[in-house]
Amino acid sequence: MSRCLWAKTARRASRLSTATSSAARHARWGAYPATSLSEARDKAKDAAALKRKGIDPLADKAAERAEAAIAHTTFEQAANALLKHLCAQRADTKFPLKTARQWQNGFDNHVFGKIGKLDVRDLRHSHIAAVLAPVANGKGKTKRDAKGGPTVASNLRSRIERVIDFAAAHGYRDPDQVNPARIELLRDVLGSARPTVHFRATELAEVPPIYRRLVEESDSVCNAIRFLMLTATRLRETLDCRWEEIDLATATWTIPPARNKVGREFEVPLSSEALAVLKTQMERRCSNCVFPGRHGSPFASSTIAPILQRVGRTNSTPHGFRSSFRDYCGEIGDVPRHIAEHALNHVIGGTEGAYRRMTALEARRKVMEQYCLWLTGREARGKVIRLRKAAAE
Repeated sequence: MSRCLWAKTARRASRLSTATSSAARHARWGAYPATSLSEARDKAKDAAALKRKGIDPLADKAAERAEAAIAHTTFEQAANALLKHLCAQRADTKFPLKTARQWQNGFDNHVFGKIGKLDVRDLRHSHIAAVLAPVANGKGKTKRDAKGGPTVASNLRSRIERVIDFAAAHGYRDPDQVNPARIELLRDVLGSARPTVHFRATELAEVPPIYRRLVEESDSVCNAIRFLMLTATRLRETLDCRWEEIDLATATWTIPPARNKVGREFEVPLSSEALAVLKTQMERRCSNCVFPGRHGSPFASSTIAPILQRVGRTNSTPHGFRSSFRDYCGEIGDVPRHIAEHALNHVIGGTEGAYRRMTALEARRKVMEQYCLWLTGREARGKVIRLRKAAAE
């Protein structure tokens, strides 16, 4: 029999249509010459007999394919599946835009080349140690320039552990196996993390003079810094502010979750001075950005440092003004701790955080107005009464 004739006959004999709830499927029982015509016919007859009994003859084949896929899931496949899951789960946050990219870059640079093709079931402590040891020993002058280091290795270890846990939860790995990326197993490999370096903050007494110099400049970048100081928000939250987020009627700025470090909607009360800044920017409005650059898009973060140098404070940083606000709340304003933490949009943890459900918006509004008066030098001062010198006896 010629190959062409055999193929036509085999297609008629070996193709079995089985109706399912969703669509018709076709089963093929082998390819020539590995499967003979008689073998294909026998398999087709057996499948037809099962179908007459109400048994899906393709169910076992589908299960076998699924088991084979699970049995040979690599670490790279598991990592990509986890990232896809997290991006879908946190679509309304900044995870897909920033964090997922950081995870992917870390895996591409340090992990996939060494253990990416290994079956996730076969990963051992030695594999993870071999990945993390070179990263932990990496050095760089700054955090941005560093190719590695203890902090980078620690973050990478946490993400690898997360991938392996995800694989165990989805059947790609035995859940009874110890996760080889656990911190207890890798402390000696990771080494000691560098000491935390906080953002530089200006001395509290110097903050109002800085604000008054910014008022004298009065360009859009200076107005952005003033608005940042008056609201105690983060730099990118301020620079990316859009007019649809501002409600002038209620004097409230609502930062959406996607632009928020905490990942939740945050209402910022606007003081009288903050509203004055917005009024100035409204007169210059050329796009939907409150603080537009040359082409209508938000300013780059790098535009802020030269302005702070121009007003004579090279040691100031935008984020440091949040620290200044917190110092004001504790030392001058006598603001309750939970109000100050809410104003900075910090997450209050533990039992206190579990019981505190209110946002304290109105209480924060009073605090921000009080802070505004202090920044601008219009803070109410008590009336000084000079006492006459007591007459000498």
